[in-house]
Amino acid sequence: MDKPYDEATIQHQFDTLIKNVLKHEAKSYQRELQKRAEQDMKLQELFWNAFPVQTDHYKCECCCFQIDHHKIYVEDDLLGEAIRHLTKKQQIALLLFYFESMSDEEIAEELHINRSTVFRHRKEALKNIRMFMEKSRYAKS
Repeated sequence: MDKPYDEATIQHQFDTLIKNVLKHEAKSYQRELQKRAEQDMKLQELFWNAFPVQTDHYKCECCCFQIDHHKIYVEDDLLGEAIRHLTKKQQIALLLFYFESMSDEEIAEELHINRSTVFRHRKEALKNIRMFMEKSRYAKS
């Protein structure tokens, strides 16, 4: 004799079936996304290998500062102009510290001055650059 199923049992079986279908569909979707991501990476690699990108930097487009045996190029025009308005001592302290990555002690040894003097020149240079850039920003407005 066939056992009659009540509606609650049928509903539970249907829910279980739907949950399994959704779970497997989600896995399939994740696999598809992974496959597309791998294909996109291959396409990007092909593109970048086929068309190498190179940026040219010409020294004539930069501001050049010569400090003893250091030749320092500043690409930003506004910054280069601001540095040109500094005193020679401020320029040396600022350029060697930020562009040559020298410490205050190393700069002081090279220039035969005190470390605190180098720090003072650099601090004053930053203040003057800030004022110069603020003035130029307000002049453009």
